[in-house]
Amino acid sequence: AGVDREGNLSYTTPDEFFEGVGRGAGGPAFNETLYDVEIRIDGPLAQVWTYYTFHVDDRFSHCGYDGFQMLKLNGEWKIVHLADSRRREGCTHQEWRGSGS
Repeated sequence: AGVDREGNLSYTTPDEFFEGVGRGAGGPAFNETLYDVEIRIDGPLAQVWTYYTFHVDDRFSHCGYDGFQMLKLNGEWKIVHLADSRRREGCTHQEWRGSGS
């Protein structure tokens, strides 16, 4: 689930999400950088909250916050829910640092 640039709630199924990510193969590079990651853990439950910026190749696209719900299953953390916000105004860190920066 997420909030689009117009402030409307949108929902993407896992299949739609992975299909959209797969469309990037051979095309432009999608680069998401995370900042100020906050993690809270209680037993097998974790909440991750982080500011992000998103670039297509070297071009700034948008920013927002990601919220992840995670469960530890068989000793491995798995994302069970992801929600994000998206906007172009009021963004910090708009420059693409590239890999290794």
